[in-house]
Amino acid sequence: RLLRLSYVIGIFKALNLLYSSTLADAWMSRPNSNAIFAGQTPLAYLVAGGLPAMQVVRRLLDARRAG
Repeated sequence: RLLRLSYVIGIFKALNLLYSSTLADAWMSRPNSNAIFAGQTPLAYLVAGGLPAMQVVRRLLDARRAG
């Protein structure tokens, strides 16, 4: 549970650092063209992929923040 919570908090923080609050709130429910998501929403990807998907999304957002 703690690991999942850590990923959720990390994703939330990264989104709010990268985007305006409006876009950060909507990002999870908008279809995404990134190859990772294959056109589905990030939320659908996370629900289907579980903990490994959370790790992938967290790494993606952290990489965007760094670069």
